[in-house]
Amino acid sequence: MVKSVTSAILLFLSLCSIIPASTVADQVKDVGSPIPELAFTIGWHQYLKTDMADTYGGMLTYGARLSWHAAKNSWFFLGAEYGQESGNPYYDSPDFEGYDAVRLSALPLQMGFRWNVNQPSQFRFYLGFAFQAVWTEEEVPVLSETGLDSLQTFTGWNYGIQFLLGPEWRSHEGSRAFGLEIGYTISNGELGKGRQRYGMDLNSVNARVYFAIKL
Repeated sequence: MVKSVTSAILLFLSLCSIIPASTVADQVKDVGSPIPELAFTIGWHQYLKTDMADTYGGMLTYGARLSWHAAKNSWFFLGAEYGQESGNPYYDSPDFEGYDAVRLSALPLQMGFRWNVNQPSQFRFYLGFAFQAVWTEEEVPVLSETGLDSLQTFTGWNYGIQFLLGPEWRSHEGSRAFGLEIGYTISNGELGKGRQRYGMDLNSVNARVYFAIKL
């Protein structure tokens, strides 16, 4: 057994010795710069489920994203956004107006990768995905003891995945960039506790613009 292990080690060292030094250098170079990049984002999330679309329509979000060049033409990123939207839960009752009767707040947290599928240049085109956890708060009217509607707050988490694509224009020296992203998000969860629990569907199509700078 010792002889077999020794032979395997010698074979591994022999293979390493014939790898050109330039190949190793290229592989190291592909890791890219460790300097992080900070992006500021503005996005619109259009909800797809009928009751969410009719109640809120969509949500405007503001956020930030920190990314690192992980390998050749690929980036790892962490992001966070925040948005708040008021809505009408009585959209199917034409005789009753309930605008701003409910309020939805969302804090999406993202971790993902993006790949530049274009040749290195000032113009890039990215494909990517992100795992997403969304802290959600919804204030809804409930019937109080006086017979009047009062607001009750329900909170919870949604989990899902987001698929991304879009172009980016980078400055000549590469330290600044402006980009556009189009995305599709699958996100489901529950709000409330105990018997007062209900499902929350945040499936949406997204559009986002961002401005990025190297730190």
